[in-house]
Amino acid sequence: MKIQTRLLLAFVILPFLISSLYSQHLELKGKWEGTTQAGEVIKIDFKKNGSAHLFRSQSGIYWGEITGAVFPVNCSLDTTAIPYKFDYGVDGKYSVKGILYFTGKDSVKIYFPSQDENRLTKPDDENLKEIWSLKIIKK
Repeated sequence: MKIQTRLLLAFVILPFLISSLYSQHLELKGKWEGTTQAGEVIKIDFKKNGSAHLFRSQSGIYWGEITGAVFPVNCSLDTTAIPYKFDYGVDGKYSVKGILYFTGKDSVKIYFPSQDENRLTKPDDENLKEIWSLKIIKK
């Protein structure tokens, strides 16, 4: 009887604890910084309501010079399947469909396709356009 009770507790409580700890890890709230694989600086400030400010260091042009640009974006993270689906867009339309992997407690890699309408299925997909490597700097 004692072994059965212990096994029951192990199969019921342990998955709940792991799920609880892991779900706390799957948040993108806060300020994140990093780079693309080409070295471009990326900064994202994720808000609680799903909106964010995205800074790209080489996305604006001012007087013929490439400059940084800030975009207000809406973000969506779907963690129901692996790889996680990370989408962002403007005005409620998710036009950039990426996949996201947590690479550590406070770090992620996001992979984006060359065709905005097609989502990648794996990190080494032939349609890979860009990789963002980000770390949280402030929760």
